Amino acid sequence: MDGKSAVNALSALGQETRLEIYRLLTLEGEAGVPAGEIANQLGIVQNTASAHLKILGDCGLIEARRAGRTIRARHCARCYARVALLPYP
Repeated sequence: MDGKSAVNALSALGQETRLEIYRLLTLEGEAGVPAGEIANQLGIVQNTASAHLKILGDCGLIEARRAGRTIRARHCARCYARVALLPYP
């Protein structure tokens, strides 16, 4: 990850709701969490959760996959390595 990308990723985590989402996804692991459930757990509306997920995804911090009408977001080791600025084996 280059310096500019690292600054963008860390800047995204500088917003409280996005940091909460990232923490939640880190705790949930590889299975991920549906976007609607993220919104419910954090007490925010689904559109707001989706906007935050998009920002986190654009920075490469999370991955989101569509399964029918549901979008599941997940944290992965590769993404963590990017945030920590560590090489991923």
